[in-house]
Amino acid sequence: MTDVRLRTELFIENLEIDAWIGVHHHEHGRTQRVRLDITVVIDQPSMDMLADTVDYDAIRHMILDIASAGHYELVETFAKRILESVLNDQRVASIDVRIAKLEAMTGAAQSAGARMTGTRL
Repeated sequence: MTDVRLRTELFIENLEIDAWIGVHHHEHGRTQRVRLDITVVIDQPSMDMLADTVDYDAIRHMILDIASAGHYELVETFAKRILESVLNDQRVASIDVRIAKLEAMTGAAQSAGARMTGTRL
């Protein structure tokens, strides 16, 4: 196979965690459940070795560390912190982060949140 550019998409779907997040008074002083979907694009193929790719379990741990670092007023701020941290890995070409607050609109909608994408320039 020559002259082919391979692209790999790694993903984490439906990762549910507790996060200190929310701008409203009733959201302060407690955690709430959020669901994350993350897609990471790398431009180099894996050679069947974990060291050659981006470890999605390491991304999960990074997300948990960011979530426990303090209170985020906005979902967008939380998403940006994740995006910036993952893009620190030079193998990552782009990332898509979707965060849904599961309790934001109880009785009106299943969830509400934000989606943010970032691409290495």
